[in-house]
Order: sequence, then structure tokens, then C-alpha cells
Amino acid sequence: MRATDAEAELTAQIGRYAHDPLGFVNFAFPWGEPGTALEKRKGPQQWQADELGELGIALSTGNRKTRRAVASGKGIGKSALVSWVGLYGLCTFPNTKVLITAGTEPQLRTKLMPEVAKWFRMLICAHWFANTSTSIYVNDPS
Repeated sequence: MRATDAEAELTAQIGRYAHDPLGFVNFAFPWGEPGTALEKRKGPQQWQADELGELGIALSTGNRKTRRAVASGKGIGKSALVSWVGLYGLCTFPNTKVLITAGTEPQLRTKLMPEVAKWFRMLICAHWFANTSTSIYVNDPS
């Protein structure tokens, strides 16, 4: 397969997940692959999968605006979930802007954006985008 054929296939595969954020997350990251940070993980935690599934249901019914709230303690994966949803939006919906915020500027700078960057580095189509400390944008918008 030529590079352009492989890229076209990747684009088509990603496009199939436009209304399936859970499918996207399972496809787009190297779950269970030896030598990766995810080699001992099979996928999202059940509560994260449930949230992604609910988002998919909302999107499949034409609801592009949805609000979700998760209340919990520290370290359960809320920032990972926010990262996945943001990357899912950028990858599956052309010309999408994703705004990510946190309770305070230090939380955004020291917790959430580093988490987004971590997941971005593992993203199967990361080469489509440029990543800075404060934004992710399309490399070639054509």
C-alpha cells in the first residue's frame, strides 16, 4: 500500500467514527500494544466507555450540543476523558473548534493540557495536526 493509499484508508477509518466516540477511542490509541504506555490497558474504564457511549447516542440523534458532568475524586481519568473527546472532535468533524477549560488557570496549565498532550502523542493520526502548549491545529487545512 502506497503512503497516499494508507493515508486515504486512515482518513476513511477515522471518518467511520463520526458518531461513535467510543469506537474512535478504541481505534485511535495503541491499547494493549507492547512497548507503549497502554500496553497493560485494554481500553477505557467502564465509566469512561459509558460516557463516550452516551455522547455517541446524542450525536447520532443530531444533538451536536451536549453537556455532561462527572463528579469524583482525583485520579480516576476525567482529564483523559476530556482529552479523548476533544481529539475525537478534531479528528472526526472537519473545521471543528474544541474549547477546553478547567476550574483554574493553573489546573488547565499543569494538569489538563499536559494530559491532552500525552494522548495527542499516542493518537494514530497525530501527524494531521500541530500541537503547542496551548492549542492543536490542522497542519494542512486543504
